[in-house]
Amino acid sequence: MLAPGREQLQFNDTKNGEPVVAAIHPWAAMKLRQYIEWRGDLHDREAPLFVTPRIDPRSKKKLPYSERGRGDHGGQNKTAFAAMKRRTLKTLRRLHLGQARELAAAGDVAGAAQRIRACRERRSLIRQVTQHWFRHLLATTVMANSGNLRAAMDQGGWLTMESVQGYTHDVPETRRGIVEGLPIGGIAEANAHAAADFEYRAAAAYSAGKKEKA
Repeated sequence: MLAPGREQLQFNDTKNGEPVVAAIHPWAAMKLRQYIEWRGDLHDREAPLFVTPRIDPRSKKKLPYSERGRGDHGGQNKTAFAAMKRRTLKTLRRLHLGQARELAAAGDVAGAAQRIRACRERRSLIRQVTQHWFRHLLATTVMANSGNLRAAMDQGGWLTMESVQGYTHDVPETRRGIVEGLPIGGIAEANAHAAADFEYRAAAAYSAGKKEKA
């Protein structure tokens, strides 16, 4: 699972009934190794990967997350995610306010105000984030950075192109970069000049070759 250069996770119980083997980003693999070091024994292949800090008094092992909430999903998983968001919001507030105070003390009132605005914007975005949001982020990021539909389907476990398209969103900056790179105007003119120059040099070489033979 975490062999260097081949880090991946396999999900057997998936929404569409098909197993999904997902590659793990190097940063995520590093964090996962740190977690496993904290977690302890992984010899039991049927044991849950993610556990809580609570200890079973009989087995002395860390207890897994319990299945609570509606249906078979949610429970402590959503509770942990919500707690992570609260900690993130507090950290952002502490860091940005600290920076704003330093800027204000140095006389940069405008910079301090900008820090506070940035903090509010980031906190507002984080409040909207859900676990499912990351699937949309995955599809959008893979397609925006590579355009590789097959990779997006395999990584996210989507079976059809339509499913991937339903999860992707427009990224104005990426679209603008694509448009600016189109062979129109100055770029097209430069390409045309380069092509004409190549054809001229090729024709000159061919002509010189014929003269030598003559």
